[in-house]
Amino acid sequence: MKQAIQISILILSIVIFTSCSKSSPTKCGENFFLYTAVSEELQAFSNAAIAYSQDPTKSNCEKYRESIHVYINALEKWESCARDFGEIEEWRESLREAREDADQMDCQQ
Repeated sequence: MKQAIQISILILSIVIFTSCSKSSPTKCGENFFLYTAVSEELQAFSNAAIAYSQDPTKSNCEKYRESIHVYINALEKWESCARDFGEIEEWRESLREAREDADQMDCQQ
């Protein structure tokens, strides 16, 4: 469960601290916040994390792991914003670490 919490904190920190202030082809602009761009995926991720923390079954673990991957995929679509914001390497590294952590989750209860 500790690993699940670490993944949650890592991924949530990406959303909270990443916004774009320069123009780009992916609609990153002055009033763009990544949170709103991936809010559906974030909500699904959050719901899965809560369900898994309350009932750490194999099924909930697998749903949680899948929601992490869906969320990461949604975040990856906004890579150009991270590039515009000057944090592309940190962005890529955070997503890579989050994906690896999710892949290493042991859902075999």
